[in-house]
Amino acid sequence: MKTLTALSLFLFATVADWFFADLAGIQPDPQLPGFKRIVFKPDLACGLESASADYESVRGRIVYDILVPPGCEGKVLLPASADIVSPPDATRKGQENGHAVFLTGSGKFRFEIPVSDNK
Repeated sequence: MKTLTALSLFLFATVADWFFADLAGIQPDPQLPGFKRIVFKPDLACGLESASADYESVRGRIVYDILVPPGCEGKVLLPASADIVSPPDATRKGQENGHAVFLTGSGKFRFEIPVSDNK
């Protein structure tokens, strides 16, 4: 029975990792590790119109209607081809591998990408 429990925990951890790191796109920036800078790069290609995530990082809670904890920075990467509505206090810093790059300080931010009905 212990093997089945261990396998269940492994499978749950794998799905949870996929949800936060890939689907929601919440990752630490390798250049400023330990969630000093948080990278938000959601996988919008999976066909979902919206997703929401809460993540308890070592520096504080991250909420995806983006909440960057105090003392941290945010780096948001969204598809460059999308019509992005960004908050006024997010700075667009160009493109990176087909993604528009925005930098933020700490605080609450909402980025919107209107979804076309023509799928």
